[in-house]
Amino acid sequence: MKVLFTTDYKDNKPAYKVFTEDGKDITVKTVPLSANTCITCHTGYRNFCKNGQCGAIVK
Repeated sequence: MKVLFTTDYKDNKPAYKVFTEDGKDITVKTVPLSANTCITCHTGYRNFCKNGQCGAIVK
């Protein structure tokens, strides 16, 4: 199964979701496809991430 991990924003806060190729929302309340799993990783790198988005700044 191929999936797409998305980040939407609501009230300037990230909202994580997981979708199948055909657009079905398969975000669940338990790991590994839960929003809390995404939050754990994204907030674990606060020195490198802003509002849940991680990466390098290209100059």
